[in-house]
Amino acid sequence: MASILSADEYNDIIHINRPVKTRPGQVFISADSPAQILQICREQTLAQGRILYEVHDTGSPIVVGYIVPNAVSQLAANHKDGVNLRSWDNYNFDQQRKLRRAHWQLRKQFPRLPAIAAKDIAQQVVSEGWTDDKQELEITVAKYALQEWTSFEFRLEALVVKLPALPDASTIGADEFDKAKAERDQEILRLAKQVFRQVKPRFREVLRSWLPVHTGHRELSALYRRRKVAATAAREETVGLRSLSMPAGIGLMHHGGMETIANIMLHADVFT
Repeated sequence: MASILSADEYNDIIHINRPVKTRPGQVFISADSPAQILQICREQTLAQGRILYEVHDTGSPIVVGYIVPNAVSQLAANHKDGVNLRSWDNYNFDQQRKLRRAHWQLRKQFPRLPAIAAKDIAQQVVSEGWTDDKQELEITVAKYALQEWTSFEFRLEALVVKLPALPDASTIGADEFDKAKAERDQEILRLAKQVFRQVKPRFREVLRSWLPVHTGHRELSALYRRRKVAATAAREETVGLRSLSMPAGIGLMHHGGMETIANIMLHADVFT
C-alpha cells in the first residue's frame, strides 16, 4: 500500500509497506547501509526528479530501506567511503597534477559544487584530454547539472519510450531503415528541446547554487546565455512542472542513456 507524502517535483516521496518487489532499473537499498550511501541515494533520486520510495514495515514509522534507480545506487557505491582525493595518489605524477589542477579550477569556478561532483568531473575531463580550458569545465558542469540534478533525462526517456519502435532493417531495406532512423532521431531531438525548456528554471537554479555566493547579475546572466538557459517568455516555462507530474508507476521504470542528447543541448545552438 502506498501513500503520497509530497507531490512536488524534486520532492516526491512515496511510502511503501513491505513486502515490495522492485522493477527493472530499480534496486532496494537497506537502511542498514552506511549513512553516506543512504544520503546520496536520497539526494540524487530526488534531485533527478525521480520518486523516492521509502519502505516501511506494515504499521511501523521506521524506514527499513529505499527503492532507487540503479544509476543512483551505483553512484552511491562508488563513493561509499566518502570523497577522498588521496585515491589519486595511485596515478603517475603527470595525471595527479592534471587531476588536482582540474579539481582546483572547478572549485574556483563553482565553489559550491558538491564534493562528489567535483571529483567525478575532474576525473572525466582529464580522461578526455582537458587542456586547462575553463569553458570546457563549465560545459561539463552544466551537463552534469542537467543529467544529475534535473528531471531532464527522466522526462525525456518517458516520452521516448512511447515512440514507435524502429522497423527491422531486414524487412524494409537499408535505405528505408536509415530514413526511419533519421526521422526518429529528429523527433527525439524535438522532444529534448521541449523537455529542456520545461526544466530550464530548475537548471538555472542548480547552476546558480554552485557559483560563488557573491556572483553578480551580469556574470550570472552571461553564464545563462552561454548555456542556453536565459529566461524566456513566462508561458514557455510556467506550463507547470507539477501539471507534468507522472503517475507513480512510471517512477519505477528504467530510464537512462540520454548522454548524447545532453551533449547536443549544451554544445549546439539548438534554439537559434
